[in-house]
Amino acid sequence: MSDSYHKLNQVMPSHRNTLHYVEYASIHSFDDTLSFRVAEKGKSKEISIPHRNIAGLMLGPGTSLTQAAAQKLREANICAMFVTGDGGNPLLWTAPDEYRPGEYCRSFLRIYYDADLRDQVAQLFMQKRIEMILTLWPKVLPKDSRILNDLSGVCQAFRSAVAGKTGQSLLLEEARFTKDLYRLASRAFDVNWSGRVHKGDLDEANQLLNHGNYLAYGVANIGLYILGIPHSLSIIHGSTRRGALVFDVADLFKDALILPMAFKAASDGLQDRQFRSEIIQEIDRLRILSFTINALKDACAIEGTQLDDSLPF
Repeated sequence: MSDSYHKLNQVMPSHRNTLHYVEYASIHSFDDTLSFRVAEKGKSKEISIPHRNIAGLMLGPGTSLTQAAAQKLREANICAMFVTGDGGNPLLWTAPDEYRPGEYCRSFLRIYYDADLRDQVAQLFMQKRIEMILTLWPKVLPKDSRILNDLSGVCQAFRSAVAGKTGQSLLLEEARFTKDLYRLASRAFDVNWSGRVHKGDLDEANQLLNHGNYLAYGVANIGLYILGIPHSLSIIHGSTRRGALVFDVADLFKDALILPMAFKAASDGLQDRQFRSEIIQEIDRLRILSFTINALKDACAIEGTQLDDSLPF
């Protein structure tokens, strides 16, 4: 492997800024830099991309990418994702790279084909999800909110309900839990809520949830990309969705971060782009990518494989 590759990878992916979003721009490479060109007031303007310090690049509507720029992204170990729609949804294409570590892929293959291991990892994911909600919601809720006691009760009830559950039973409990969280968030931020809607005429909360969730899927995609784990090796959602491991991983933090922030943004009247900027900042501040990678490593530890801690993650 070339010296330039190692030089570009001095910052471990898990310690980089997680997401960088670009739209209506032409991305190209010149010498040792990566930048994009945008038109502003009839003039062309060059903006540098900090490619040595980002883990994922989301390429929004109207974005083009030169071959040299794609090579630079590959050398810097950046997960590039083409997306459509304002806010980064849905994901159209993500950068494939065959040069990924194999240890985690082999570990997840063993988990995927062993129902008992898969159930153990599902329980691990549910516990991490609950812990993340109980940690992050108090930081987003209004200071005088009386929802915290109800939140604790809902989480405890869910913890008890999913214990020992597998397959469809687990998914049903998860659906009930998420509905309870929506109701709590709508009460906390005084937002009218009539249920989750993904398409059609959306209210502000549903629209912001869509935008935020796709950013969460982007983070999950980056974590799996870094470790070289295929998206198809799902743990929980495998019977309902293709590439469902992305959804399994995003659920580790999606309800903890995206859900309350979407309702808060709806209450504050934030626009999509403002909300996206806030979410990306919080993802970095809370080191969500590092949390995601560690959760995947913990899943592999259940399988029992001794993994190489020297890998640059």
